[in-house]
Amino acid sequence: MGREEASEPAAVLLRLVEALRRCHELLIAPHWGRMRAVLEADIGRRALTLVDGGVQALFTELHRDLAWDGEQLVVHGQRTPHAIYTVDAGQRGLVILPSVFNWPNVGVDKSPVTAASIRYPAVGVGLLWEAPPPTLAGLSPVLGHTRTALLTALAEPLTTAALASRLGITPSAVSQHLGALRGAGLVSTQRTGRTALHLRTERATNLLDTSAP
Repeated sequence: MGREEASEPAAVLLRLVEALRRCHELLIAPHWGRMRAVLEADIGRRALTLVDGGVQALFTELHRDLAWDGEQLVVHGQRTPHAIYTVDAGQRGLVILPSVFNWPNVGVDKSPVTAASIRYPAVGVGLLWEAPPPTLAGLSPVLGHTRTALLTALAEPLTTAALASRLGITPSAVSQHLGALRGAGLVSTQRTGRTALHLRTERATNLLDTSAP
């Protein structure tokens, strides 16, 4: 093998790395804030489900193609009719990964080298590319622009980090505003370990509805 032939794989690898970098910069990086917010909100939701209902509840709501029978996790394939896979976590464990790319299917690593993994569509992925709802002008003079925007975003459970990313402000600023909104009975927060999910209350929803044009 000549020197040029021997060096060709390395050159191809460099071009491949550069192509992946450019794809990330153009396709992922500009939208990563919104993607991350959706993923973090989904992880928080699954953590609460696991604590409240256990493994059975977690896999029951995770995806329609997944079924937990108490001993093993069974995956019913949609792309291949009648295909059924059993996820074997062995001694390495199982990692469940929300994704914004594989809707509406669930992905299974059938030959795991380390921990077995399942990729499933994150909740809210269908709203990922929708423009954010406009801030309600009627409430802004009373609550302020940021607090009104927080209430508008909290139609779904979100973490402090997700809210900060979505609104473009710091997590500490989000926490201060959330404290004021909780004190007014407009936001509720549910904590599980280090995870805290915020959601607007029925009072806040009614307030937003009456303020809508």
